[in-house]
Amino acid sequence: MLHPLLRHFIKDFLVLILLLFAVQANSFAQVSFTVGNLTRTENLDALPASGSPVFTQNSTIPGLYGERTGTGTTIVAGTGSSNAGAMNSFGTSADRALGSVGSGNAAAGNFTYGYRLKNETGTTITALTVNYNGEQWRNSAAVDLQVVQFSYLISTSAIETTSPAGGAVPTNYTAVPELNFSNSVSGGTAGAIDGNANRQTKSFTISGLSITPGSEIMLRWYDPDHAGSDHGLAIDDLSITATIEGGGTPTPVLSVNPPTLSGFTTSEGTASTPKSYTISGTNLTADVLITAPAGFEISTGSTYTSSLTLPLSNSSVAATPINVRLTGAAQGTPGGTVTNVSGSVSFDITVSGTVYDPNTIASIALARSQPVNTPISALPGGKIAGRVTVSNQFNDVAYIQDPTGGIAIFNAAFRSSIQIGDSVQITGGTLGAFNSNKQVSGAVTFTSFGSQGPLAPRVVTTTQLPDFEGQLVTVNAAVIRPNTTVASSNPVFVLTPDANFRLQDGSGTQEVRINRGTNIPGNTNPANPAAITGVVGRFNTVTQLLPRSTQDIPGSVPYAPTGGTIARSQTLDVATWNIEWLGSTGNGPTNEAQQVTNAISVLNSLQSDIIVLEEISSDNAIASLLAGMPGYQGNCSPFVSNNPGHEIPANPATPTATLPANTQRVCILYKSDVATLISQKPLMEKVENLTGYPTAVDNFWASGRYPYLWKFNVTVAGVSKQVNVIGLHAKANEGGANALVAYNRRKYDIQVLYDTLKAQYPNDLLILAGDFNDDLDRTVADIATTETTYKPFTDDAAGFTGVTQVLSDNGFRTYLTEDNVIDHIMVSNELAPAYLAGSAGVGTPYLTIPDYGNTTSDHVPVVARFDLSQLTLVKVQYQNGDNGNGQATNNQIKPYLKLVNEGTTAVPYSELTVRYWFTAENYAGINTFIDYAQLGNNKVKMTYVRQDTPARNGANGYVEYGFDPSAGSLAVGGTSGPIQTRIANKDWADLSETDDYSYRTNTSYALTDRITVYRNGTLVWGEEPPIAPALVKLKVLSENKNNRPNSNSISTFLKVNNEGNVPLAYGDLTVRYWFTPEGTASLNYFIDYAKLGNANVTGQFVPVDPVRTGAETYLELKVNPAVGTLYPLSNTGNIQYRISKANWSNFVETDDYSYKAAAPFSENDRITVYYQGNLVYGIEPAVASGARLSTSETSEGLHVRVLSNPVSDIFDVEFSAPAGEEVRFQLTDLQGRTVLQHAMPATGQWQRQTMTVRHQAAGLYLLRAQAGQQSRLIKIVKP
Repeated sequence: MLHPLLRHFIKDFLVLILLLFAVQANSFAQVSFTVGNLTRTENLDALPASGSPVFTQNSTIPGLYGERTGTGTTIVAGTGSSNAGAMNSFGTSADRALGSVGSGNAAAGNFTYGYRLKNETGTTITALTVNYNGEQWRNSAAVDLQVVQFSYLISTSAIETTSPAGGAVPTNYTAVPELNFSNSVSGGTAGAIDGNANRQTKSFTISGLSITPGSEIMLRWYDPDHAGSDHGLAIDDLSITATIEGGGTPTPVLSVNPPTLSGFTTSEGTASTPKSYTISGTNLTADVLITAPAGFEISTGSTYTSSLTLPLSNSSVAATPINVRLTGAAQGTPGGTVTNVSGSVSFDITVSGTVYDPNTIASIALARSQPVNTPISALPGGKIAGRVTVSNQFNDVAYIQDPTGGIAIFNAAFRSSIQIGDSVQITGGTLGAFNSNKQVSGAVTFTSFGSQGPLAPRVVTTTQLPDFEGQLVTVNAAVIRPNTTVASSNPVFVLTPDANFRLQDGSGTQEVRINRGTNIPGNTNPANPAAITGVVGRFNTVTQLLPRSTQDIPGSVPYAPTGGTIARSQTLDVATWNIEWLGSTGNGPTNEAQQVTNAISVLNSLQSDIIVLEEISSDNAIASLLAGMPGYQGNCSPFVSNNPGHEIPANPATPTATLPANTQRVCILYKSDVATLISQKPLMEKVENLTGYPTAVDNFWASGRYPYLWKFNVTVAGVSKQVNVIGLHAKANEGGANALVAYNRRKYDIQVLYDTLKAQYPNDLLILAGDFNDDLDRTVADIATTETTYKPFTDDAAGFTGVTQVLSDNGFRTYLTEDNVIDHIMVSNELAPAYLAGSAGVGTPYLTIPDYGNTTSDHVPVVARFDLSQLTLVKVQYQNGDNGNGQATNNQIKPYLKLVNEGTTAVPYSELTVRYWFTAENYAGINTFIDYAQLGNNKVKMTYVRQDTPARNGANGYVEYGFDPSAGSLAVGGTSGPIQTRIANKDWADLSETDDYSYRTNTSYALTDRITVYRNGTLVWGEEPPIAPALVKLKVLSENKNNRPNSNSISTFLKVNNEGNVPLAYGDLTVRYWFTPEGTASLNYFIDYAKLGNANVTGQFVPVDPVRTGAETYLELKVNPAVGTLYPLSNTGNIQYRISKANWSNFVETDDYSYKAAAPFSENDRITVYYQGNLVYGIEPAVASGARLSTSETSEGLHVRVLSNPVSDIFDVEFSAPAGEEVRFQLTDLQGRTVLQHAMPATGQWQRQTMTVRHQAAGLYLLRAQAGQQSRLIKIVKP
């Protein structure tokens, strides 16, 4: 028996269900206008003919409403005989009418009747013609006129009531008096009357409507209660006709796309993959019936049938996909049409397909040609077959191949169940493409028939690779190269995981990809051309060769830095590593604990004595590392990135630093039994004013991540040295518009670092290690220039050596996802000899750390080793061999040398070279002589090396001494004995020694650091002469050989001295002698003698316009370019020339501008010299007073000349202008951007202004000088 509470619950639940159904009936049973039915009629004969049942709105008769303001829910069938207040179904037969009587029961109240209609025509209704009969079924005997009033309501939402309490015309309703009706009988005896005999037919068109598609209209009749004498009035025989916008009946439209579906394929017994078309329709008059032809079936979902119906909504069918497929019932080529019919309109879809024999095997070539998402089952026979060419080597896809082609299979179960050479059949799965690489994926089903032996690869060229996608091929005589240009012509580097490289043969270039699932990462590319094998894949538009193992790359060997024959106990081993965001919870690898564990494993495997770390992002991280590295100590720089104060603490008064998020710092780890920390400090500090810094000064040096110096005493194999280790993490690169700003920031930072080290640590043992964020051979920034930001260091080969640049030169990478090496180790020249050749290398932690790039770091470590015993203490002693005669200027230099070994190991002489630096005045080629060598004259070699670029102070070349291997070794504590030599010009012209860098006056042997010693090309003793700014400086010496200034010829001896340090091509030089010819006779010149060769000196006469003081013309002399070069500290030799008139009349030389009275050779700055068209020596004559300017040439009151052009980082400008004038200089680039500005008051004499362009790129610049209304423009070249 049910519990009473449960019975009560069930009862309530059933009531609730009934109410829900009632609500649904109210909401959805309304009557609609459709395109095929614009007239709706209702005779009301469905009202009850007897009894008093409940009247349900919009349900007793769909669309019909009958409501009252009083009580009651029933409708009473009757003939009008009763005066009881009620809603009535009036009639004497089956013909019924809807009415009411109110006065007999005041509780019934006022009555309303309604008819609810909806617009489902798809078009706006603009008018309704309403017809109905108003009938009187009872006479109450009242004599007054009783009116039933008509109104309507339009709404875009459902209308579910006639609002009986709203009176005759409720809010938002519109009255239509033409459709009101009233009683036709009154007075007399109360009782029933025949409504069919007492009726009024009402008809009226309501125009100006706008019933939009989907909107509703409620037609409402209001019958108020007439107290005590209410007639029985009713409505009957409703007919409502809609007029749609535009009039008439809309044309039905049925649309289908595409009109044809072809290419269905399947095997017998299996339905095909569906294809679909879309159908839609408007203004339809009937539901759409869709029927498939034989052999096909259709569906709008997952259930397929031979036919289906789409119901209308608002006379329309929304766009609906119809799926069509082959039933697969029988083999053959079924076809026909899928018919789509709605009333008078139809559309046929043509379909065709093939049902194959299930025993057929489709070719892989056919499979590759199918559209994406084609199932294997849709192929002929529903299967493909082939031989496995890749199983689990790639750890993601396998490959199979048949005689027609190959394809990838993306399925873990498949690749782990087969081996290369297995014969397999694929019977399930879906054809697709991953980044355009064709593959089978999804629910792959297969059968393996065991090994049939590996397939032989097809031999192709790189240009043919795109034709063999998915197939196993070999490219003969191929090389693997880095993607960027490198210095080595035959680079050998380590192949990194998930990286792409260039594959080249004689036909062209394609891409080879190294998959991390293979055993290839950590091996090298072949040193020589090889037959390289792999499967051809595709990544979007790029064809790739995919080797499967090192066996596919003959000549690939496990990578290891060379130099490993020396035990680690004998060397100082240094490493640097960027551990991506170590300690940051919001950046880098997500599993912090795993990253620390992995990092400890990598660091311990390095076995390095000193390790510089970058991107350490918390103070705790270094302690976590040290906890797993016994024997090591370490600490971090307190200077971090993105810290506005650039210091810790930001406020010294605050005991605890408050750091911004995402800070990075450099740190160090070191073996305490090898290195003892002496001190540490930053190399930079925050400054408030950085001239020319590309952005805000707070961004200086990677936003405060300053280079940090640790000073150590290191002891290795009994050799102790003090070494300064500098940790670097330079400004990172940026993309887009910020790329150049980031580059310029780093460039500025590096220049400051270089200047600091040169000034403060000129002779120290320095190691610079870290994330340089740039390569040493070329920049990695995505900008126009390729110049590395480390150019100050790489240009100073005598001062610094990038020991890891060999990695760059060979195409290594230290940042896994990009080419180039951005992590480096660089040393000062003092430490360079200790570098163990070949020891620079990279770590390969991805061989032991799973998913290394995601779990540990995006960089790999960089390592180098140093043999401190090789810090050779070979020094040189010098004696001036000819100083005893007291002559510092004569025709030969006599350097006497001795080498002394103060080190701990013997040094082979063949590894040593010595340089004696000097200036070769009057250069005509150099001869060298070995007068005596205790080692044996034949054991010593001398070679002169001219070195004009870069210019150096006190030297434009050197004599290099070398030694034959037969000389043996320089013993510990021993000397070479005397080596007595001579140096001379080939023409025995004088050499002046006082300005020679290596010259000393001592007459007995003594140490000198001005003569440099090199071991295997690395400086080990002495200092090379400093580089000097390039200087173009010429001087003219002249001698007048004519004692009579009034004679028929001007006779001058001339020399041009090169007093600068730049070799000048004779073809770029011209000389002008300024004079007045006194008359109009034509002029002649004669070269009486020239050391350069008479025929090599030519001239021309040039009239001066406007006339200048002392000059109406000048003789311009030139030297044949074939003569070659005017070397520094040399001269042209004597050039003897004469000027005469054709009529041999006399000159008056005393008023000639360039004239100088007869005297021996001396300087004459009134003879001007030009280099590449620019005045470089002398002063041109001023424009004569009163002379007219026939051209736009301005006054010569302002004179400007650049003393060295092309210029170096610093150059001088000489100028003269009238006293009191302000001379303004402006240097701009070719885009008009100002590079620098200077202003100086003129004194009326020659003055000099120094200008700096250190931070400017190489190129052409324009120097404009202005004084008053005068200006000069000079092109400046910075090479």
